[in-house]
Amino acid sequence: AYLTLALGMLVAKADGTVTDDERKLLGKVVVTSPGLSNNERRRLLADLRWLEASNYALTDLSKNLRELPQPLQDAAIDLLLEIAHADGSLAAAEVALLERAAASLGLDKKALYNRLNRNPAQLAKPQPAPPRAGSKRSSSYSRRYRRTPAWLSFTSSTSTRSARA
Repeated sequence: AYLTLALGMLVAKADGTVTDDERKLLGKVVVTSPGLSNNERRRLLADLRWLEASNYALTDLSKNLRELPQPLQDAAIDLLLEIAHADGSLAAAEVALLERAAASLGLDKKALYNRLNRNPAQLAKPQPAPPRAGSKRSSSYSRRYRRTPAWLSFTSSTSTRSARA
């Protein structure tokens, strides 16, 4: 699970900005990973924050990537593609990193591009719901200030409280 998160964070950071959508998707990977205890999930969420703040490269992970069994390699590439699309756009730096990651996993560029293009509707960012009738607040307000579960929050608790106050 750690290797998948490290790869995912590399893709999220490739365009220079890690968006909330990318953080939530990586957090969801931790939460939905089977066979992990609550302590392991907490540790992986802490590792995710550390990975975002750290400087590391794909070459640091290459040896471990080659040792993954084929089904896990395929799942890792699919997750990386999903993370690359999570912010609604696909930057050239993300594609370059995907190409290098695919090469490390033994997947050629043609196969990677087939996966990138196989179902763009599935990878498209969902559109926000329109504001409810009679609501004075916009949908962006409700997205910004809705309550996020504590285990999925990647900001400090003091900044979250001050933003909601």
